[in-house]
Amino acid sequence: MDSEIFHKLCESAFDFLRRSAKEIESEPKHALVSFAAGVELILKARLLHEHWSLIVVGKPDQKKFKKGDFNSVGAGDALDRLELIVGDPAPKEAIAAFNQIIKHRNSVVHFFHELEGDKFRQAAARDMCLGWMYLRALLTAWAPKFDAFKDRVRLTDTAMKKVKGFLAAVFESVKPELDSLRKKSVEIAICPSCSFEAAPVASVSGPISVQTCKVCGLSINRLSFECPECGSEHTFNGWDQFQPIQCECGEAISQEDVKKALDESDPSEGQHPNCGNCTSAGTVVWHEGMYICIECASYSETVAQCEWCSEYQLNGGDLEFSYFSGCEFCDGRGVDDD
Repeated sequence: MDSEIFHKLCESAFDFLRRSAKEIESEPKHALVSFAAGVELILKARLLHEHWSLIVVGKPDQKKFKKGDFNSVGAGDALDRLELIVGDPAPKEAIAAFNQIIKHRNSVVHFFHELEGDKFRQAAARDMCLGWMYLRALLTAWAPKFDAFKDRVRLTDTAMKKVKGFLAAVFESVKPELDSLRKKSVEIAICPSCSFEAAPVASVSGPISVQTCKVCGLSINRLSFECPECGSEHTFNGWDQFQPIQCECGEAISQEDVKKALDESDPSEGQHPNCGNCTSAGTVVWHEGMYICIECASYSETVAQCEWCSEYQLNGGDLEFSYFSGCEFCDGRGVDDD
C-alpha cells in the first residue's frame, strides 16, 4: 500500500463528505455531488489499501500511478473489485444505496434531475443519510485499515445530523399513512438511520419480520424471541445486532438463551453455520425451515459451504472458487501454496 496516497484519498473523501452536509441547505445539488465523491474516494481507498493497481483502469503502470497519470475506477467498478478480487464485498443493501446516490449524481451532473427545490433537497437528504449509515458501517468493519481517521468519521457523523433535519418535512408528509397503519394495529418502529418513528413492521416468517422506514427507506430485519423465564416477547433489529436484554421479570436474556429458544437443528450435525453477513462464527440456527443469524437477524433457506475450510455460511456470497480464495473465515489454499 502507498500510505501517502491512501492518506490523501481519505482526507479528500472526508472533506467532500463534510462539505456535503454544509451544502445541503443552500446548494442541495452540490451536496449530493460532494457526497457521491466522498463515497467513491472511500471505496478507492479501501482498494488501494489492498494494492495500488486495483484502482487503475486498464493496464497498471506504477510509474504513471506515482505521477497521478492514470484513470481510476468509479464507484461501481470499485464495489465489483472489492467483491471479486479482494473478497470483501459490501452488503447488497449498501450497494443499492450507493448506486442510488450515483444515479442521482449522474442526473445532476450530466443531464437534469426531475425534482427541484424542497423536493430535491428532501430526496438528497434521504439518500445521503442512508448512504452515510452504510458507509459508516463499512468504515467500522474496516476499522483497522482506517484507524487513523476515526476522528474524521466521528466529525462527519456529527455533521450528518444537520442533513437529517431536512427529513422532518418527509416525516410530516407520511404521518397520515403511518397513523392509518397504527389504526390497523401495525407496529411502527423507530428507524436507526433517520431516528423517526416511521418504520412499519411486516411479518416475514416465524420469528422474522422486516421494518421499512417511510422517511429514509432503510429496510432491516428483526428477530423475535421469548424470555426463557416469563415467556414475554422481545425483539432486536439486524442493524443494532444482538445486545443482552434485561426482561421486566428480572431475567437477563443472553444470546445463548436466544439460540436455545429458536434452534431446531439436529445436534448430531455438529457446529452451527457462520454468518457471512456480519462475519459472526456459529451464530446461525435452523428454525421453521429457515437459517437465521441470531447476531444480525439475516436469514435464508440455504447456506453455502466453503471448499477449503468446509465451514457452512449464511449469506457468504459466491463460494465457487473458495478452495483457492477462501471465505469470510479462512484464506483458502492460495494459488502459490505447494
